[in-house]
Amino acid sequence: MTLGLALGNADQIIVAVDRRVTCGKAVIEDGTSKIGHAVCDDASFLYCFTGLASDGRGFVTSRWLPVALYNAAQRTSHRYLDIAPAFANEAHATFDSLRNMRAQDRRLTIRLTGYVETGQIVSSLISNFRDFDNSIDHAGARVGRLRAQ
Repeated sequence: MTLGLALGNADQIIVAVDRRVTCGKAVIEDGTSKIGHAVCDDASFLYCFTGLASDGRGFVTSRWLPVALYNAAQRTSHRYLDIAPAFANEAHATFDSLRNMRAQDRRLTIRLTGYVETGQIVSSLISNFRDFDNSIDHAGARVGRLRAQ
């Protein structure tokens, strides 16, 4: 199990997450991480994830995530507040396609946290099992439910 923790103030953002990426008890890659950094036109932010690391058939979340963020930026204005929901849509399409797995094995949460050019802290939580409206965590991934909060 992974715990991702994001802390921020006017001077710094700190994201702490365990580094080892596993699928069940198997290590995916020792050189892989659950955290990264991205820069767009108006923001610099860290991202991390917890949950589905791999489908066991070639899909690896840590490799997919930076590519999906890049793709989301290419379809929008390259600004954080446009990238976050576009990224949630990209994630929705990807994780709905992983039907070869049980819903409880496809649970995923992604955190984006950083600063926009005005100095304001931005933070988005994207999850396929969290019902943000009712503050409920579901036992399995829910089809069509990834969204940025």
